Amino acid sequence: MLTRSRLVPLAVVLLLASGLAACGDKDSDASTHGPVEASEIADIVGDHIDQEPSDVEETEREKTPGEEIEEAVGAKLRYGEDGSTGDFVAVMVSDLSADADDEFTCDETSEGYDCAAIEGPGDPVALTWEEVEPEEDPGIVTVALKRGREYVVVIYQGDEITGDPRKQELSIPVDTMVDIARDERLTLG
Repeated sequence: MLTRSRLVPLAVVLLLASGLAACGDKDSDASTHGPVEASEIADIVGDHIDQEPSDVEETEREKTPGEEIEEAVGAKLRYGEDGSTGDFVAVMVSDLSADADDEFTCDETSEGYDCAAIEGPGDPVALTWEEVEPEEDPGIVTVALKRGREYVVVIYQGDEITGDPRKQELSIPVDTMVDIARDERLTLG
């Protein structure tokens, strides 16, 4: 449940402003697959998370005048018995407008959060997290990848976050979130 008033500015604003989505062939290449549809995202996530979601909500969004997002598609997935409790994963792909700020560093994306750059092949990835607030919120982990003028954002909320989530045994590990963000099928191009 995303109830935070101060979420990762770029990553979460993009996510929450656009809503979120669900399907795909893991072996397909982004250049031959075409733009991801909201109806494909849950299946792409399923190629990385070996659990069936109990609830999936798809969303699509077109540009709103004055905003930095051209369009966005995504999915909110809940993993739990009744669809309202359990781990929450949200994945969103957005295309930024030509006049959007394209800075992408922990300084730019992490106001109020702990942040770390994730090293590895490909496009830059920022990991941000906020720790548990007892009796209120288990904490939140966000992975954001910048690919050209697109952002792919993966958000996780479930286990209590008590420090660097890379050092915790989460039910959806950070490495899995990074793999989802780096999945080349998650593109609007």
